[in-house]
Amino acid sequence: MSSELKVNKVSPESGTGVQLGDSGDTITIPSGATIANNGTASGFGGGGVAAHDTVVITSTSTYTPTAGTSFVQVYCIGAGGGGGGCVTTNNFSTGAGAGGGGGGCAMKIFNSTELGSSAAVTIGAAGTAGAGEGDGGDGGDTTFNPQGSGATLTGGGGSGGVGVNFTSTNGYGRASAGGTASGGDLNLRGGPSLTHEQTNVRDASGNLQTTGGTGGASFWGPSPAPQSVGTNAHADGTAGANGSGGNGACGANINGGGNSNNGGAGGAGVVVIFEYQ
Repeated sequence: MSSELKVNKVSPESGTGVQLGDSGDTITIPSGATIANNGTASGFGGGGVAAHDTVVITSTSTYTPTAGTSFVQVYCIGAGGGGGGCVTTNNFSTGAGAGGGGGGCAMKIFNSTELGSSAAVTIGAAGTAGAGEGDGGDGGDTTFNPQGSGATLTGGGGSGGVGVNFTSTNGYGRASAGGTASGGDLNLRGGPSLTHEQTNVRDASGNLQTTGGTGGASFWGPSPAPQSVGTNAHADGTAGANGSGGNGACGANINGGGNSNNGGAGGAGVVVIFEYQ
């Protein structure tokens, strides 16, 4: 038998607690009804926010949020600088171009008003590889410009690595700076590159060795391991990825000299967006 009880207020007969039903009962809130909570509610499962989708943007385009998105977390990464090249002209020396700097990262959370209906995304171009003794090119800036009231994010590109031409002495390109960032709740500078100044470094057989300069890391990770060569060997630098800097070229004790190697290109910029309902 069912019945209906109509009251404006339910209060405990004694103490401060009121219980609705017993264990196993189902309390139904009908469609269209609203529960207004002006105090503190505890013990309820669910609620909160739910991850909706992840969007990775690698080319200049317009971003439109997925339907139902209430806010987004955006990572805007600049492009890495290119690694420096290296020319070997002496039989008894080693040398290496420096790696390029990593791209900067601006991170920000946008609500639906700040984001608006879309955002213009410009992806920074990878820093070019240093040719011969040439320096690597600087990485391009990546920007995220929301149509709403939110700030524009900029992940600055990393600086290009310095190339070398070593003759009678060892030669190593100096390290390069990582890119800056602006507009974010967090603005993180890209990692600087590393230069490997290895004077008279030898392997187990006594042969000279050298390693190309290492590109600076971006927020999304480091560059691949640089090339390392022994006596009478030389190698181009390896390319960066996801905003990291390219690695420098290298050579060691080249008989007759005259070899020319290019650095690795930097990694292009990238924008990563986490959408939440």
